Amino acid sequence: MTEDELFSAVIIEELIRNGHGSVATKLAKEVGFSEEDIGLKQFREVGAMVVALKNGDLNPAKNWLAASAETLGPKAKQLEYVLAKLEFLMEVQKHANDPAGVIACLHKIVPYAPDFPADFEHVMGSLVFLGQSLENTPYSDLSLKSPTKGTDASASTGCAWDHFGSAGGVSLPLLPLVSLCDTEEDATAAAGAEGDMCPMEGEASPNAFVRAAHLFGTVACAQLSLSSIDPLRTAFASGLRVLPKLHKLQRAFAWLTNYAPGNSDGTHTLPISIDLDTLAHRHNIFHCPVIKEVSTMSNPPVRLNCGHAISRDAFNSLATSERRKIKCPYCPKDTNRDQVMTLYF
Repeated sequence: MTEDELFSAVIIEELIRNGHGSVATKLAKEVGFSEEDIGLKQFREVGAMVVALKNGDLNPAKNWLAASAETLGPKAKQLEYVLAKLEFLMEVQKHANDPAGVIACLHKIVPYAPDFPADFEHVMGSLVFLGQSLENTPYSDLSLKSPTKGTDASASTGCAWDHFGSAGGVSLPLLPLVSLCDTEEDATAAAGAEGDMCPMEGEASPNAFVRAAHLFGTVACAQLSLSSIDPLRTAFASGLRVLPKLHKLQRAFAWLTNYAPGNSDGTHTLPISIDLDTLAHRHNIFHCPVIKEVSTMSNPPVRLNCGHAISRDAFNSLATSERRKIKCPYCPKDTNRDQVMTLYF
């Protein structure tokens, strides 16, 4: 694909993910893409399941899980438990004043207790509030009702965790990736590592249907080799962090030009560190800071003894036959030829 075609593909995917399938199809035809090229059918299938699950309809998720169980491996049992938990939470609400009915509902979830003990205990603890709202309780993540707080905040900040696309596409919410952990410490660590940094006013927690929809959507996208996170939104959010620092650096260079010469080509370069959210981290390419080129199969990145990385060609240009050691371009540590390791990612 050319750069223009790649850019068009990103825009088309953005439209599909946000439920604008008809607009995406028209744009694809103008660019010369077919529906197969843009994966419209795949997004529709995932989108239909996610929307149904978010609205409390478990059947599409059950059908998809039954068809994909063999390829999912161990994840299949986790997803089965999520659906069983939702069924239990839905059924138990009908027996708020009937202890015998509550016990009868347990058959849906008890078989999974040995595999997910911590989460099972969490669900059992929520029965203390049976017949009451779980909002503003330690079990708000098990609520089946939409949160009453955070709606305005999500609209103003652009965090569409309560918004899903129509059948024409899928808009997955930017939520912490839902996983079943063995301990509360693991759950807290996972949420911190995987979570989106979008603030939620009043600490309103997405309900159980929304969390399950996000989990199923993420797994389904992975099965189809699709990103569960909106690439364009991720790039835009990352750019909002990068551009201010680059602007400050540009102003600094403009001031330094009067006092210090630039490179041979008249430019100034200076490495800067920019912290991005975990969701924005990608490791699909390596850009060598020495020769200013992207690594390839014939010129892979290599790790020096100090931990810094450069491309193989850059290392070879620094390591002459007369020099048994080379000095890292970024620190004073030396590296022997036999200490260099090729990096794979």
